[in-house]
Amino acid sequence: KNSPLSDLCIKSKNDIVDGPFGSDLKTKDFQNEGVPVLKIQHVKQFKINYSKPTYISDQKYKELKRHSFKKGDIVLTKLGKPLGAASIVKEIKEGIIVADLIGVRIDPQKIDNEFLCYKLNSSHIQADINSFTRGATRPRIKLNVIRNLKIDFPNLEEQKNISKILNKLLKEVSLYKKKLAE
Repeated sequence: KNSPLSDLCIKSKNDIVDGPFGSDLKTKDFQNEGVPVLKIQHVKQFKINYSKPTYISDQKYKELKRHSFKKGDIVLTKLGKPLGAASIVKEIKEGIIVADLIGVRIDPQKIDNEFLCYKLNSSHIQADINSFTRGATRPRIKLNVIRNLKIDFPNLEEQKNISKILNKLLKEVSLYKKKLAE
């Protein structure tokens, strides 16, 4: 099958979102505890490195709820290089994304989130994303481009089988990289 990403969500306007405008979330809103904030430096392909966490108050979270993520969502970069680096939120229950990120909440009856994460990080989709890049010094992508990305996918059972195989290969690659670094 082939569908725009927005058709793989329950409500695309609510399920594919970017972070708040800079004026809605400022440095002065950050604190040492509270609701987690994912920033662009936290998101890499297939990995969220949340070693230097940032938080906002519960009140600020309520104000910015439209820009929230929850465990199982996919977040991807919409600024910088690599553009469109995607990862699944696995270790954080919920929080807010910043303006340089896009959150995607899929309909699990239509597509497997691990399969979609692999698709978003694939060279084919990365080429699509980069073909719509704006800005020479700070490349960026618009939210509508992500919503309209064409995603090819088999049935749900096959997606899950593909994800299992790719997860195993990704672990093996990580092990080899560690051994090479020693």
